[in-house]
Amino acid sequence: MLNEKPLVSVVIPTYHHDQYLMTAVRSVQAQTYPRVQLLVVMVGDDKDTWDALEGVRYDLGIVVSDKADHIHQINLGLKEAKGEFVTIFGSDDFMLPNKIEREMSVATATNAVLVYSRFFLADEHLNINAVPPLFSFSYELLTHRNFVTDCSMVAKSMYDEFGVFDESLGSLAVYDKWLHIAEKYEDRITFNPYPTFIYRTHREQKHASRVQDPKQLELYEKIVKASLQRKGLPTNEVKFRVHNIECERI
Repeated sequence: MLNEKPLVSVVIPTYHHDQYLMTAVRSVQAQTYPRVQLLVVMVGDDKDTWDALEGVRYDLGIVVSDKADHIHQINLGLKEAKGEFVTIFGSDDFMLPNKIEREMSVATATNAVLVYSRFFLADEHLNINAVPPLFSFSYELLTHRNFVTDCSMVAKSMYDEFGVFDESLGSLAVYDKWLHIAEKYEDRITFNPYPTFIYRTHREQKHASRVQDPKQLELYEKIVKASLQRKGLPTNEVKFRVHNIECERI
């Protein structure tokens, strides 16, 4: 049909999150947007995940990864994504019912290639305790701190143009990709001010300890310097520090 809405692919990489996974899956299945391809990327030896998906295996696509590497799993999911837009989603998070519909509406209205949204911060049991601040987009601001969430709505054409995530960068591969996109399409990255998902915090997460690793700070600097060089901008004053459990450019 000529007026049919674009297909949106949702990629959920997961490993030993069986206690949270079905909540995430059900929240995607409950979306008000009518055309969604859901892909769960699991590790082959993760029997608990396979058991957790019992009863819904035929309602989604299952991609099997040969290793428990988050970025590698995302890349495998991207290869199977058929949508015009793609969003990556945490297997321990919760998608509010209108996330996809709201972000696709913004993308259509503004001709955006990337839409990122405000979100709720919650505890292990999804009790909301904060709404972290987010900012209107600029490339300059992005070089100081990654405030664009992993589960942003991204045009599939961006992965066709810039490639999938660089697995050698670990968790910072997402930041690296946003910088690549922003270098060329700064005016087509849009902020949606309404919360669209709940980010769950729990004891199994290692973000706080990871960002304080000196090698991680060096990698932040390397990624930003490479981006600035591609833009023809000076790189001599790029230095990062840990501030409030986040990395930011000094």
